[in-house]
Amino acid sequence: MPPPASDDLERVLAQALAFHQNAQLKDAERLYKQALRAQPAHFEAQHFLGILRHQQGRSEEALALLGGALKVRPDSPQALSNQGLVLYQLRRYADALVSFDRALALRPDLVEARNNRGNALQRLKRYDEALVSFDEVLRARPDFVEAHNNRGNALQGLKRHDEALTSYDRALKLRPNYAEAHFNRGSALKELGRNADALASFDRALALMPNHVEASFARGDALHEFKRYEEAIASYERAVALAPDHPYAFSGLAESALALCDWRRTENLATQLAKRAAEGTGIVNPFTLIRLSDDASLHRRCATAFIADKTGGARPALWNGRRWTHERLRIAYLSADFHSHATAFLIAELLERHDRARFEVHGVSFGRDDGSAMRKRMVAAFDGFHDVRTQGDGAVAGLLNDLEIDIAVDLKGYTQQSRPEILSYRPHLSR
Repeated sequence: MPPPASDDLERVLAQALAFHQNAQLKDAERLYKQALRAQPAHFEAQHFLGILRHQQGRSEEALALLGGALKVRPDSPQALSNQGLVLYQLRRYADALVSFDRALALRPDLVEARNNRGNALQRLKRYDEALVSFDEVLRARPDFVEAHNNRGNALQGLKRHDEALTSYDRALKLRPNYAEAHFNRGSALKELGRNADALASFDRALALMPNHVEASFARGDALHEFKRYEEAIASYERAVALAPDHPYAFSGLAESALALCDWRRTENLATQLAKRAAEGTGIVNPFTLIRLSDDASLHRRCATAFIADKTGGARPALWNGRRWTHERLRIAYLSADFHSHATAFLIAELLERHDRARFEVHGVSFGRDDGSAMRKRMVAAFDGFHDVRTQGDGAVAGLLNDLEIDIAVDLKGYTQQSRPEILSYRPHLSR
């Protein structure tokens, strides 16, 4: 079919847009292409075809089309916002943030762009700023259900799980069948130690969206915690069936298989985990791999990838060059176990026996307060005790900096409830 004459372009584009809005994507694509044959630099044709490509998951093509549209009209806030969405889909979160910021500079009331800006900030682990973005969205549109859900995610990033739960509940009041909010609610409940409630939320998410990969995986983790290993394996296998390249599900499968002494399944998984760790195609828990392989070089690669995934990679050092000295060396012990826990029983006397003439000892606690006698003993053992359960990793690193800590001792490492991200901010910890 020959390209339309220039004076027919508006009619062709209007028809294409009507097809697009009715999800008749093939017909819309055909007409957008006709328009572009007549006028290759046409803003609307490039913009709308770029959106269509984004909907089809053809992100690189979408990015090229939106880039072409922005050459024609660089001050289009909607095109900039859509460019940000495509960059986000490509996991280019810093670039996406630039696009959203440019869109909002031109049109501050574009709440969708502000919401998506918050999502990009979350991916960059800038949770405080993300929370500000979502709050701004909700001030403008209190019924923006996705923003309530996303706000909960930002609060989870800041370790404020109780508040996150409130945000998810608000989202679900507006949209009771919102599968993603049920899943996220389950994640918050799990962090709060409410595993039975978490499992119920994951089940609800899967009832609404059976192909929800992360809900299947998280359900497997919850079932593993309850020692319901056969059911956990079924959930992990469902996650793998839906996403064969899932970065964590194979580790979960191996853990549950090991717990059942299912050696045939374990042998098969050992081969797969070793391959994924060697090729960097999955995140394998080093504590799992060490029971399945004696290859030291593989353990190193596995641990390096696991740590990078856990901490999000190196961050700019928090320390700004300021130096300090003290009459007594300041030591901080970081743990989630300053309560009735084996670590506390093992370390209590050591803490109490520090020479207070030479050392000032701080406890930085990100675990629960169980009200036990051991908790009281732990608090009394330190010169300063800091309960940071509801503070984000950056805030806790800032606390270490403000306290002018000379030496920090992470008692958790990479075990359960660890927070290695705190020291990845690299507060200054030496004289």
